[in-house]
Amino acid sequence: MDEVGPLPFGLSSEELGQVRITYTSHSAKTGVGKSQVVITGAGQVRLLEEAFLDDPNPQTAEGEVPPPVVARLLDLMQEVDFFALEELYRGEGEAPGAVHVIELTLPGRSKKVMVSQPTTVVPFERVAGAIKLSAGLGLPAALQQRFFQRF
Repeated sequence: MDEVGPLPFGLSSEELGQVRITYTSHSAKTGVGKSQVVITGAGQVRLLEEAFLDDPNPQTAEGEVPPPVVARLLDLMQEVDFFALEELYRGEGEAPGAVHVIELTLPGRSKKVMVSQPTTVVPFERVAGAIKLSAGLGLPAALQQRFFQRF
C-alpha cells in the first residue's frame, strides 16, 4: 500500500480499507435511475449510471486510485466537518429538484447528507467536487458529462 501518512477521523492505516465514500444523484423525475460514484479506502472506484429506477443493466465502469488520494479526500471531509453537517438540506421553491447524497462510512460510524436542489451548501459542494475529481484520477469517465449527466 502506498504511504498515506496520518489519517483523519482517527483512522488507522489498517482501517482505511473499510472506508466507503458514495456520491449519488437522484433525478426529480419519477422512475428515472441514479448516477453514483463509489470510492473505497483501498482505492477502488466504481461508477454506475441507471437509465431508469432499478435498471437491471446499468452502465458501469471501474478503476482505482492510490490510497493517498482517498486519504486526502477524507482530510477534506474532516476539514468541512462532514459529521456535523445536517442530514437534509431542502431546496427552495415549490417543485422538487434532483437530490444529491454523499455518504461516508467509517469503521463504527457513518453519515449521510442529502441536498435537494435547487440549493447550495458550500461544504457539500466542495466534497462532491473532490469526489468527482478523485474518481476521475483513476477513471477519467467520471469527469465526462456524458457518463454522469445528473452531476
